[in-house]
Amino acid sequence: MSDLPIPICPSENDADPVVRWINRAIAKAQTDLAAKKDPRAKDPFYILAYALQIIIKTRELPGGANGVQSLPKPNCNDINLAYADHYLQMRTEAFNLGPRARHFMEDRVLEYEKEKVSKAASGQTASMKTGICAPSPATNQSLYWALKGIEDGLTDYKAHPRSAPILEYLPRHIAW
Repeated sequence: MSDLPIPICPSENDADPVVRWINRAIAKAQTDLAAKKDPRAKDPFYILAYALQIIIKTRELPGGANGVQSLPKPNCNDINLAYADHYLQMRTEAFNLGPRARHFMEDRVLEYEKEKVSKAASGQTASMKTGICAPSPATNQSLYWALKGIEDGLTDYKAHPRSAPILEYLPRHIAW
């Protein structure tokens, strides 16, 4: 853990762009699912999973996700979008897997961040790509947003109990 930055809660100014990405993606997910008359439009889990897909598309596809933003090239270097990705990925995972998987998820986040530090030092981060973007750097905020996502996902799990995990809906599922 000594090579990792310590997770630090971002200032309001630092958190605001991340929170805006998250809220825009969730709002778009709700709108899209309702417009499609999808029966899952009121299911908080599916809304989060859909919002995560929007963030991933916004980060990786030219033009982003329709209705969220429109840039002519991928947004791989937008660190706030990467933090929103970290947050929604782990929030969705925690909502899906529940409190029994908490320590496993936290350990995986720490392992992933350690691997980013190690591979960055040796110039091998390209091997960690899960899409077209290289992994974001390991920072105190990347740790914070992933761990905050776990915490909020566990709150979602308690508020909206699931009968069983739904693994196939998570785009970069950590519990292989």
